Amino acid sequence: MTPGRPHPDLLTWTRWMEDPGSLPDSDEMERHLGRCESCRRLVEMLREVGTARRVSRWASPPEETVWSALNRPAEPAPRVPRRPRRAEWQPLDVRGGGLGATGEARLASHALENAEVGIVAVPPGPDGRWRITGKVWVRGGQSVELEVVLIHDDHVVAVTRTTPAGEFELEEVVGPGWSLEVHLPDGTAVTLAEPAS
Repeated sequence: MTPGRPHPDLLTWTRWMEDPGSLPDSDEMERHLGRCESCRRLVEMLREVGTARRVSRWASPPEETVWSALNRPAEPAPRVPRRPRRAEWQPLDVRGGGLGATGEARLASHALENAEVGIVAVPPGPDGRWRITGKVWVRGGQSVELEVVLIHDDHVVAVTRTTPAGEFELEEVVGPGWSLEVHLPDGTAVTLAEPAS
C-alpha cells in the first residue's frame, strides 16, 4: 500500500491469504482489513472462491498470460448473427395451468415463417441449474440438426445441437439475464430471453 494506492491489490490479498507472515506489511494489511469494507468483501469473495475450488494454495498465471488475456480484442460469439430476431416470452393460455408461477416451469414459443420454436424453462433449484428443454419444428418437414446457444450477457455459456427430431436439452448454472438462440437453416436465429418470475 502506498499513498497513491491506499488498498492492497488482488494479488497482494491472495498472497496474504496464502501466508500472512510472508508479506512485510501483513500487520498493516490486517489493520486495513478491519477498517475497509470493500477490502473485507474482496477477501471474503476470495475465501469463498478458494473454498469452492477446494484449493489451499493459489497459483498466479504467468504475467505474459495475464497481459495477453487483458489486451486481447473482444471476439463475438461463434456463428452468432449480428442481429438475430428476438422473440419475447409469450403469455400462457389456459392449458398452461400452474406453469409460469414463481419457481415453476415457464413456457415460451415463437412461430416464424419457416419454423416454430417451443421451450420449457425450469428455474434453478438448490443446485443452481436451469433446465431448458425444447423442440424446433422446421416447415417443410426438413430433418436437420440445428445449433442452440445459451448466452449470458455477451458470453456463450453452452452450445448444443437438436436431435434429428428437433429436440434439445440444456442443464446449466447461469445467472439472471440469460437468453437462448436457435440458429435456423436459413441463417436467421430466434432469440428467447429469460422469463420474468
